[in-house]
Amino acid sequence: MLPENRLSLISLDPPEIYINNRKLTSRDWKSRKALEILIYILIKSWRHKKAVDKHELLLDLWAPTSDRMESARMVRNNMMTRLRKIFVECKVDMLPKRPDDILFNWESGNYYLDIENFSKSIKDAKALLKKNQKEAARLKLESALSLVRGDLAEGFEGFYLESDRAYFSSLKHDADEMLGSI
Repeated sequence: MLPENRLSLISLDPPEIYINNRKLTSRDWKSRKALEILIYILIKSWRHKKAVDKHELLLDLWAPTSDRMESARMVRNNMMTRLRKIFVECKVDMLPKRPDDILFNWESGNYYLDIENFSKSIKDAKALLKKNQKEAARLKLESALSLVRGDLAEGFEGFYLESDRAYFSSLKHDADEMLGSI
């Protein structure tokens, strides 16, 4: 069970999102595109805790022609409004309004990301192996690998996901190899 008022994203599988331990469903999203936008924002920004450019999001998720740009911009803005309404349950402004970009409120600490725990556990295991603490490293690696139930954002497609999928696939491969060598 996770702390209250918390957003949790399980993304190393088909994505599941929880707020206050309640799994969000299609009723909450009303549109798969709203869920895709949230996944995009979280995955694109989590490693560097940087904002996502609104125009880049538009091009990556809609690839509109110049004559459809304004229509796509309106849809994007409507989806962002929908996401902000969902996050009201978090009691913290998780997607504050900004003019040119979208910044998830990482500083709130009001979130759980399996990808973050996965990466941290592998990093910790590497440090433990350098200290020859094999049993502790094994536990960290097993913990990390238990989070992986599929590809990153399985069921979603897009060029924007490819580099992150490759990154997590590489981390998983490294963890499997390290575990095999213990």
